[in-house]
This record gives sequence, structure tokens and C-alpha cells, in this order.
Amino acid sequence: MTRSNFRQRDMERIFRAAKAIGASVQIDLKTLVVTVLPGATSAREAESEHLPIGKENWDDEQSPITPPFDGRELNAMEVLFKLPDGLWTSASTIRSFGPHSQQKLLTRGYIETSSIGGDTTGKCEIRITEIGRAAWMRYQRHIRAHPHL
Repeated sequence: MTRSNFRQRDMERIFRAAKAIGASVQIDLKTLVVTVLPGATSAREAESEHLPIGKENWDDEQSPITPPFDGRELNAMEVLFKLPDGLWTSASTIRSFGPHSQQKLLTRGYIETSSIGGDTTGKCEIRITEIGRAAWMRYQRHIRAHPHL
């Protein structure tokens, strides 16, 4: 038997899973033994309206940004969000922000571009859109509500 520490998050996950199937859980913290006891309720009675059986997600909420930002997108959105509304900035001033990251944010509708001299990738000005600003604020609220993520 392996001894390991339980984190609070691990215990909550076990409790949610047991509640969903109508079981009870006993945890002996001295010996780290977890016992799941079947309950009187069936899994059908414990079924949630929002998560039917077989569709459970025992982890916390997903990020409101789908698919989640990668590191470069996250950095670019942070820089663009700090700028005043409507201010254009050169894409080259944002560290680790290249054409691929720019295209991903353009596809999501989070930024808009203004090309200089007809160049659409290299020397262009970018700014955050209202959709991007709203998505970033939603993402920040999610991070504040779930600081462990």
C-alpha cells in the first residue's frame, strides 16, 4: 500500500463522485485509508439534471475561453487589455507574438488589425476588440473565482 498525502481538492473530488452515485465516504486521515460505502439511493436517483449519468466531470469548471489561451495568446491579451480603449499598437512590440498567435486571436475575434503598406503579418497595428475585452474580463473573473487553476 502506498502512502501519500491527500489534498483538499482530491478529497472534494472523491466526495462529489460518491455523492453522484449515492455512496458515502469514510477517510481515516491517520492511515490514509479511503472507504467508499454503497448507499441506499441508486445512481439514477442521484443523477443530476445538468450532468446525466456517464457525463460527469469531477473536476472544477472549465475555463470560459474555449479552447484555452496558450502562453503567447495570454501574454498578448494581457498587454492589449492594459492599453486604453481604441489605441493601436504595433504587433512587434508584444513579446513572443507572431503571425500564428495573431491569426488565432483574429479567428476568435479578439483583436483587429490594420496593415501598414499592405503587409498583413509583419508590420501591422493591432488592438483589442470589444469581444476580446469582454472575454478577457470573463477570464479574469473565472481566475479570481478559482485561484487554484
